[in-house]
Amino acid sequence: MEEMVSFQEFIGARTFEAKFLELVRTYVSYLNRCAYGIDRHTRRVRGLGESEERLRLLPAWRRATLYSERERAALSWAECLTRSVAQVSEREFAQAREWFTEEELVDLTLAVVETQASNRVAIAFRQPPAPLWGTSLGSLSAPPRRRRLARIAAEQFA
Repeated sequence: MEEMVSFQEFIGARTFEAKFLELVRTYVSYLNRCAYGIDRHTRRVRGLGESEERLRLLPAWRRATLYSERERAALSWAECLTRSVAQVSEREFAQAREWFTEEELVDLTLAVVETQASNRVAIAFRQPPAPLWGTSLGSLSAPPRRRRLARIAAEQFA
């Protein structure tokens, strides 16, 4: 998992502001219904100065006027990649290219894919949001083997 963290930092440092990418990662975690990812990325983006109002309205960004056109393009691309079963359409690709250079689109795609992978690991091992880790593992309802696997996964994400 250290490689994954290094990968995240590499992507973030190349082309986008950290706050921009964390907003996208938060949205991807919402799409994947990953409680751990939502908690993790919401805390990070909040720490980077994101407003509570924009975070609350993120799942409904299409109906909110708080996001720039560039943010909307990134959120749309993230949604397309996350929900796509087969492939990205030419129209969706063209819309993304209106707002992002080739290098930016590659980095944005890698950030989305990396977030999806992290979300899937967290979901598979029943990784709860951070506040629950302060409680006794014995109080969690998962069977002992699953709790052990979740604890191992949590150590990898820490």
